[in-house]
Amino acid sequence: MTTAFSYEWLHSSRQNPCPICGRTKDGDCRMLSDGQGVICHHPKDLVPGRDVVNGWVFTRNTDDDRGGLFKPDEPIRNGLSARVVPFPSAARAQATSSSPKPAPITGPIELARCQPVDFDPANHSWRYSSIQGTKRVDDPKGKSFVPHHLIEQEWQRGAGPDPWPAYCEADAIKAAGGWVLETEGEKCADIVRAGGRVAISQPGHAHKVVQIQDRYQRLVNDGVLGIVYLEDNDEEGRKRSQQSEDAAAAVGLPLLVLPATEVWPGLPEKGSIDDASGTAAERVAALEAAIPAAIQRQQQQHRTTKKVLTMAEARERLEQEIGDGIDPAGLAELVAELAAESGQGHTALRHMAEAIRSVQLQAAGVEAEAAALAAEKDRKEIGQLLTPSYLLPPSLAQAIEVRTNYLPVDGPSAVLPFLAAVAGLVKLGTEVEAIAAADYRVPINLFACLVGRSGAKKTPVLKLLVEAPTQRLQADLVLANQQAHSDWEETCRGIKKAEAPPAPQSKRLRCSDFTGEALTQQLQTQEAHGLGLLIYRDELSGLFSSIDQYRGGKGSDEQQLLELFDGGGFSSLRINGDRHYSRSQVSIFGGTQPAVLKELVAKGDASGFWARFLFVPLPARPVPLTLSTTPEEEAQAKAAAETLADACQTIYRMPRKTYRLSPDAAARFATYELSRQHAALATNIGAQSALYGKSAGKVLRVAGVLHLLQIAAGEANSQDQIQPDAVDRAAALVDHLDAWALSLHAEVAAGGVCDLMRNVHRRSEQLRQEVGWKEIRQSLSKKQREQTNQAAVAAAMRALAAQGYGEMSEGQRGAVRYRATGELP
Repeated sequence: MTTAFSYEWLHSSRQNPCPICGRTKDGDCRMLSDGQGVICHHPKDLVPGRDVVNGWVFTRNTDDDRGGLFKPDEPIRNGLSARVVPFPSAARAQATSSSPKPAPITGPIELARCQPVDFDPANHSWRYSSIQGTKRVDDPKGKSFVPHHLIEQEWQRGAGPDPWPAYCEADAIKAAGGWVLETEGEKCADIVRAGGRVAISQPGHAHKVVQIQDRYQRLVNDGVLGIVYLEDNDEEGRKRSQQSEDAAAAVGLPLLVLPATEVWPGLPEKGSIDDASGTAAERVAALEAAIPAAIQRQQQQHRTTKKVLTMAEARERLEQEIGDGIDPAGLAELVAELAAESGQGHTALRHMAEAIRSVQLQAAGVEAEAAALAAEKDRKEIGQLLTPSYLLPPSLAQAIEVRTNYLPVDGPSAVLPFLAAVAGLVKLGTEVEAIAAADYRVPINLFACLVGRSGAKKTPVLKLLVEAPTQRLQADLVLANQQAHSDWEETCRGIKKAEAPPAPQSKRLRCSDFTGEALTQQLQTQEAHGLGLLIYRDELSGLFSSIDQYRGGKGSDEQQLLELFDGGGFSSLRINGDRHYSRSQVSIFGGTQPAVLKELVAKGDASGFWARFLFVPLPARPVPLTLSTTPEEEAQAKAAAETLADACQTIYRMPRKTYRLSPDAAARFATYELSRQHAALATNIGAQSALYGKSAGKVLRVAGVLHLLQIAAGEANSQDQIQPDAVDRAAALVDHLDAWALSLHAEVAAGGVCDLMRNVHRRSEQLRQEVGWKEIRQSLSKKQREQTNQAAVAAAMRALAAQGYGEMSEGQRGAVRYRATGELP
């Protein structure tokens, strides 16, 4: 399969590992320069056409089974895409003769020893792996490699596993701390092994440099010191020894080429150890005796070919190593080495290294910002589909749209607060069962947070969508608590205080502040009455920062909240009375600011606390208030408030119940849950992995709330099972919100994303004209000017133009200018 567009490769590096397998600096996994895809040669267990990573659909190339992630050319719906961008068929990059050669071998070489094996010159079949069941068989019509694979205890022709190991590779790995001999062909290796030395051979059908390099890398990882390559007496032998030298150099494995004619002069064309005379032990002895001369020859070649390093070559080395993430100590060592090789001063090379690092950091910053803008654009485009009318029954959707008509909300930020309010009303013990056989069930509760800057109108959203719909229920509960207390006082009249029953504890719909002990006591009361509870706070950061303050920071409060997410209980023995509840139904909702949230999540998410939350950003856009309202509009607003309040009352009156998924919905959910497992394994950021691990549970909870709202709106009854469409809508909402949280964790892990692209765009919008380096520099702070140069600004302009936010022009002297034509997300 091929594509019509042109592209070039950008190799993975330590700073930019492959998003599929996580490997770095292996030359295999690459990203298309236009940002449309990633090629991976180690794709793990992702499922083609189904698995999605950060909005990119995974597919496979049918030609060579390579894996890749590509932007779908149709919108993703419920984690699937009907079509994907064609997979480019391109050859893997191979090491070339220009690969840097390792330093010459200086010390003596001792070949690793093994127990001598029997050698059968008539043998024509060589077993490669007893575990994998792979072997090579000589074709009777001529010398060629015919691979066989053990299938159901029978040998069948076929390529077998990929990658193939080297012949006797397991023996070589056991020879850690020694040198291994390599021959051209299994028969020659067997002669060496018969002489009591470890030997390997490359499989004849898999002899490309990149394949040899993979095998050598395994030897390096297991501590093999080096390879002595026995070169056959022909042109093919010299070609193969060069391939092995290139592969060894790429992985830093010392390799000494030993031509067979230097060991046994007079060998025939294509001759090697199998054409020499004497026993196997005598041939090995002759081979070892020739090694010192080969070492001297290699050292002489190195001295005669050594040249002075140019500054261009020094720059290239620095760019490569800095790009691969060399540490400060390693960089200082490299600068000293380059200074010795080039004859230049340390200071000049150190300044060059600092300049290169600065440029690469700026380029990485622009690249990260461009990726963040692209992800935000994709997220907003998908978010536009998640309207209240898509997520909710028509009557409730219309009511929410009317209530939020003058608030800066979109579909998710309007719907989620109401869902959290409803979740707080669900009776204790109400749950969703996904897979009965796996006992996969969750309580219908939500941990959610509205994220918006100060002044973004978070408080009005919370009042209209959380407080107002439950106001009647709150008033009724206050009256019920007062009546219960009055009845208790009446009961206590004329009774001794010691004989009086305990005072009734107040039931609650929600609470805003608590200590761990007080919450335990309240949940004990809620359990006695079969009620859930909503922890509701306008600014959640105060709640989060106060966790464990009352207990001296011992971690009990946070652990309690973690267990509440899954409906867990609590038991504590106290001198002044026990505190316990066997189960709970607790939801959390409130607001916070983006900067505050970044500080809170900066330490990672080892416990998975933040992964349990659904974070919904509040759009940062002005919405004008109306100067006057008509009686009709006032009536609509009142009716909408009544509709939301009636739904809340209906759900509050519902008894506890276990709601089950229909067979189709269960199958849909199982597919989604597996895709989240794969996504969790694919990411290198712990907080992202934790988030993926909780996504499926959050989907079940949201699906349960949506189902309850369908019952309240008369679209379903309490005996109905949860249908696939509810799971689909829940997955769409959770994935959309998790995408924002994933980008937040990525930004925090990267130390923040620069705002250079936004600064360039805003400057052009402010001046309403093209801007260049001069105008941009004037708008930057002193710190920003120290961290930014003209090249970085030009890169930001190109990235903006590439994403369609503006236009670029170039002056006669090559200076670039930028004009904003679109609106940034």
